[in-house]
Amino acid sequence: MCVSRFVVTATLLVVIFTVPSLVLSSNDDLKAVVAVFRHGDRAPLKPYTLDPYDETYWPLGLGQLTNLGKKQAYSLGQWLRARYADYLPSTYNRADIKVQSSNVDRCLMTAESVLAGLYPPEGAQVWNKDLKWQPIPVHTLPEEDDPVVAQGKPCPKYSKLYAQLLETEPFSLFLDKYQDRMQYYSEQSGDNVTTLQDLKQLYNIVHIENVHNFTLPEWASTLFNEDMDQVIGMLWSSYAYYKELAKLRAGPLIDYIFNHFHNVLNGGDQAFALLSGHDTTVATLMTAMGVFDYEWPEYASTVLLELRKTENSTFVNVLHKNSTDLVEVLVPQCNFNCELEELEELLAPVRAAEKEWEALCDETVDDLNVV
Repeated sequence: MCVSRFVVTATLLVVIFTVPSLVLSSNDDLKAVVAVFRHGDRAPLKPYTLDPYDETYWPLGLGQLTNLGKKQAYSLGQWLRARYADYLPSTYNRADIKVQSSNVDRCLMTAESVLAGLYPPEGAQVWNKDLKWQPIPVHTLPEEDDPVVAQGKPCPKYSKLYAQLLETEPFSLFLDKYQDRMQYYSEQSGDNVTTLQDLKQLYNIVHIENVHNFTLPEWASTLFNEDMDQVIGMLWSSYAYYKELAKLRAGPLIDYIFNHFHNVLNGGDQAFALLSGHDTTVATLMTAMGVFDYEWPEYASTVLLELRKTENSTFVNVLHKNSTDLVEVLVPQCNFNCELEELEELLAPVRAAEKEWEALCDETVDDLNVV
């Protein structure tokens, strides 16, 4: 079966413009911000079987945020401080900001590092003259209870649909095409590389070791090529590949964003929301919105949604920040200044309040439905 990928419109249209200035030219109409970001650089979750670099090469622990990751997150906090200097007060106040993190060490530590860059203590908030830091609350839920940031709350329907998806084109074609190569990687790595997810996991480990300037075995270097980039990019898009998958994976996050905007407009919420998540959090949000570029989200990469209000309009700007650029993102069928009501209407097919989401997740699945 061939599955047509769902986006908000029939054709994926991602229009980006590099934004040269860090500081907003005017904040008079900025009402609320949601920043969804990936954690910083981390150690591998586990080495591959014949990996010359075992856990002893990662003194902070497997899967943990590295010193490089802390720097990336701290720099993101400084960048946010520079961009929103005239909007978000430099003195911390719980009435201004709320922070939610996936309940994983690297995400929690990333959130704390971002806040360290965003809110260096000044004046009366300096409590230790030798420490340019202050404690700021980061809220979290157990992964198995969190459908928003960690997206780890069990959803039986999603799990079954996703497994079925990977058996359809184009994923089945990739699997057939790379059988010989996967057998080769199995022999060289000692792992059983039989699925595309196995291949992605091996790629992930080798990528991290390459970032940290470890000398790679000759075979491992062959993972870095255009063909593999295409496979990995498709896999990152797979989590929200068509409408129903997008709703089951990213629906509660999209609902969170719109609820936050309306709460702020009604005077009942902190205006600035930080969500510290994973590459999957960023990728599924962008895929569900129809703006994913098939690139693996970089460490500390961030999706910004800015709610603005003028005398005659209430609209949302979407931006994406990676390690080098901030770009404006155009949601299909909408202008960059996308009216809030229009954006809600466009994303309604992939939005789900938690109670609705729970009911959908419990539905029986007989076969793959791509409508």
